[in-house]
Amino acid sequence: MTGKRDAAYFKARLRDDHPKFFADLVSGKYASVREAAAAAGLIRLPTRVGSLKREWKGASNSQRVEFLKWLKSGGYKWAGLPVADSSGRLRRDAADFLLRWAARRGVRPGRIMKEIGFSEYDPTFLSAISNDGPLRVEVIPKLTAWLKKQGIR
Repeated sequence: MTGKRDAAYFKARLRDDHPKFFADLVSGKYASVREAAAAAGLIRLPTRVGSLKREWKGASNSQRVEFLKWLKSGGYKWAGLPVADSSGRLRRDAADFLLRWAARRGVRPGRIMKEIGFSEYDPTFLSAISNDGPLRVEVIPKLTAWLKKQGIR
C-alpha cells in the first residue's frame, strides 16, 4: 500500500530529492507545493488534451456522433485568426495540427509542402512547424487553403 500523497509528502520529496525546486518554492517562485512538484517532474498536471480524451471515453455513441458532426461542420475554428502572424510564423495551434496530421499518416511534413505546390525538401516548412521559424510569404495563402480543404479552417 502506498502512503499518503499530500502537500506535506511532496514538500518533503522536494526538500530531499529536488533541493533547487524546494528553494524556489520557499522563495515564492512557485505559488504552491503542487506547482513546484509538477515543475520537478514529481506529478503531472492535467492537460486539456487529457481532459478531452477522458470525456471522449465517457461519452455515449450519440454524444460522439454529435461532437464529430459539430467538428466537421466547422465547430472548431481558429476564431477567424490567420494561420500565421505578420512575420510569417505559424500559430502554435496550426503548427501542432500540421505535426499531428503528418504523424497520423506516417508522412514527413514535406508532403504537405508538396501538396500545396512547393518542394517537399523545403527546410523552412519543417522549421516553421517544429521550431517556430518563419514561412515564405507565398506559402501562407496556399497553406491556409489546404487547411480549409482538410476541414480545419
